[in-house]
Amino acid sequence: MKIEQKSDPFLCRKFNRKRSNTISALKRKNLNLIKMVEAYKSSVELDQDKETHLTRLTKDASRCANFSLYGNDNATSDITYFASVMCGNKVCFVCNYARQKRVRRKYFRWFKDNKTLYEIGKGKSRRYCTRSRFATHFAPRGYQVISEQPYDIMHLTLTVPHYSGTGFNGERYYYEILAGIFHNMRNEAKGWNELVYGGEYGIETTQNENGLNIHIHSILFVKQCTQNRNRVHRLILKEWNRRTVNRDNPREAFTETAIDSILKSNRTINRNYVKDLNPKGTTMINLEMIYSYDQGIKVRTTDFNSQEMLRAVMEAIKYHFEPLAFDKENKTFDLDLMAEIMPVIYKKQLYKKFGCLHGEKSLNLKEDDTLREDFEESAGLIDEETGELYPEYSFFVANPAFVYHDPKDNNKIYMSKEGKRRLKKINAFTVIAAVSQLGNMVKAQYHNKTKN
Repeated sequence: MKIEQKSDPFLCRKFNRKRSNTISALKRKNLNLIKMVEAYKSSVELDQDKETHLTRLTKDASRCANFSLYGNDNATSDITYFASVMCGNKVCFVCNYARQKRVRRKYFRWFKDNKTLYEIGKGKSRRYCTRSRFATHFAPRGYQVISEQPYDIMHLTLTVPHYSGTGFNGERYYYEILAGIFHNMRNEAKGWNELVYGGEYGIETTQNENGLNIHIHSILFVKQCTQNRNRVHRLILKEWNRRTVNRDNPREAFTETAIDSILKSNRTINRNYVKDLNPKGTTMINLEMIYSYDQGIKVRTTDFNSQEMLRAVMEAIKYHFEPLAFDKENKTFDLDLMAEIMPVIYKKQLYKKFGCLHGEKSLNLKEDDTLREDFEESAGLIDEETGELYPEYSFFVANPAFVYHDPKDNNKIYMSKEGKRRLKKINAFTVIAAVSQLGNMVKAQYHNKTKN
């Protein structure tokens, strides 16, 4: 296991304590969420599916991070946090935080190594791919690199006309239909492959006066050329409009206000273009360049190694780690929405990579990476050569809900009386062995519960 050494052990310890404090706070949020869900379950009549999935949520959130690994420095008695075993539930506060950290790490590393894409060919065949994908997949099959292509990153949001009671063309839950339309557009739209190298997308659900708003957020890697945003927008609007006609849409013709809105979305669009659009289909899409801000002014982000670039990308792909049915404005969960859609989206693929990102394993999100990546975040406390901790530690497992931090002393970690009573010591001399035993403890506990 390769560990990146951090230069300042004090800063690393400060970061570690801050991370520990975050996990403890989110674990307590989980406990409050469980109370809310239990109260909701007792106040409304639920069908079996909704009851089952809400019960699964409370079980997941209650056990998430209960097995967290800490170490007590034998010389100073300082406590260090290392890693937690998590539940993977998309409503869980702890898991969404961990997912955000994983996404940030993966994309930061990826953009650092992929400032350009490869245009490759074999005979008359031409396509675009990433460097790692070329080395592992295309080079062995005889493809050659023709050129390196820079790209712009754009954030695309796509919706469809939908209505309370009828949804989209009579389908209340139109996840598969939406994904299918997007797939068809990418494969069939003339000019798509000349402008868009690839990207990824996720499907998000919110609720408004028209019922469930199931929509797509997508990151596009776009060819660098004059007015590329307007060219891509013009292409997608036309193609998406004709594919998203909703027979329940009462609009038969465009008003002047609607025409003006469409014209304002793209300065290369004229009234003749608008005439070719179907009033019953989507007429507004959102496509914007990835930007950062310099002294309050929006500027185009081109430095792929910058924190500004990473923040801009994270804002665009936040659907990876935002809690399900969470109202961002009020900072509360919509429990009615949660109960309704949890059974519908259970085990459904709501995220996909396409084009040049298809098969790019380095951007895959695996829940079982959490322990390993938490361990990597302890870098700076770990010997670069051996992968072991500098100080000698006595390891133990504890529930972070019973762990507290002193904000006046750089979030120094303390165990509460209840935490000390409940903790379980681990007989290990290395952090690698301690992590291994942590995994075995979890397997043993939940295997025995399943058997019983």
